[in-house]
Amino acid sequence: MKKQALIIEIDPTEENALALLGALRAKSHRTLGICVTPGHQTEADALTNIAGLLTLFQKEDTPIYLGRCPNSDRKVGAVRKPFDNTLTSLRLPEGKPKAIREAEPWMEKILSMGEPVTYLCLGPITTLADVLRKEPALGKHIKRVILCGGAQRRGV
Repeated sequence: MKKQALIIEIDPTEENALALLGALRAKSHRTLGICVTPGHQTEADALTNIAGLLTLFQKEDTPIYLGRCPNSDRKVGAVRKPFDNTLTSLRLPEGKPKAIREAEPWMEKILSMGEPVTYLCLGPITTLADVLRKEPALGKHIKRVILCGGAQRRGV
């Protein structure tokens, strides 16, 4: 049986880290890449956290892409409290992302290949929304969208 193609968009927080672990360990699909979309932390913290998680999960070969922060109208680093760096309570190994690329061109390329893709969203769905706003026809290649999001106190 051919494994299902999977794209993961994530704001790397503690609760999303658990969902990411489950997704990366599932045998039913193959992860094409992770799109990091910082919603509650700086880009630097989000990339450091995802690299640490991938090292912890022994999945360092998973490509990392940087999505647009949904709060991009705010100054980078001007993060709402109480989130700051939401993975500070976990002791992550030091991970070094291999190459960070912009997510939009990568997603456009993946979706234009014609293979059905499952899109797992563990945080803001900003990058997928940007891609589909620009190229709506690419939506026909998305077999399923799984949204696992919420807010502790209020939405973004």
